[in-house]
Amino acid sequence: LRILSVSSAFEARNIGVYAQDMVQVAPHWKVLGGLRYDSMKGSFDTTAVTGITTTYRQTIADWSQRLGVLYQPSDSASFHFSYGTSFNTSADTYSYSALSANTPPEQSRNLEIGAKLDSADQRFTTRLALFRSTKYHERNRDPDSAATQALLSGKRHSAGVELDIKGGEVKVRGPK
Repeated sequence: LRILSVSSAFEARNIGVYAQDMVQVAPHWKVLGGLRYDSMKGSFDTTAVTGITTTYRQTIADWSQRLGVLYQPSDSASFHFSYGTSFNTSADTYSYSALSANTPPEQSRNLEIGAKLDSADQRFTTRLALFRSTKYHERNRDPDSAATQALLSGKRHSAGVELDIKGGEVKVRGPK
C-alpha cells in the first residue's frame, strides 16, 4: 500500500505598489522617476519522515528606485541614461530553507547609457546601450558552517553592450 503525505509546503503573500512618471523639463530633455514598494511574507513547512514539521517564516519589505534622463534633439535621435535598484528575497525560485530564512535580500543596481538613431527615411533603426548591473549581498552557502545560514558574499557585476539594428526592405519575387 502507498501512503501519500505532504513533505513540504510553501505559502507567500506579496504586494507591490509602484508609481512612475516622465516629465519634460526643457526643450529636448525629459526626466523619468519611479518608486516601487514590495512586501513579501513567506512560510515554508517541511515534514520529516519522523513526522516532525519545521517551519521557516520571513517578512521582507523594501523600496526600489528608478531614475532616467532622456535627451531627444530630433525626432530621429535620442540619448538616455538610467539608474535603477531592485531586490530579491530569499524565497525567490523556491530556495527557501533554514539556511536562507533569516538572510536579508540580495540587492541590485543597474546603470545604462544608450542611444537610438533612425535613418532620415525611417527605414533603419539602430539602438546601442552600455550597461552595468551590480548585485550586492549575493547569497551563498557557508562551507564552514553548513547548518547556520547563507552567507552574503559581497558583490558581483555584469557589464556589456546591447546593439540592435533593424530595418531595410526585402522584396520577394515569385515566378512570372
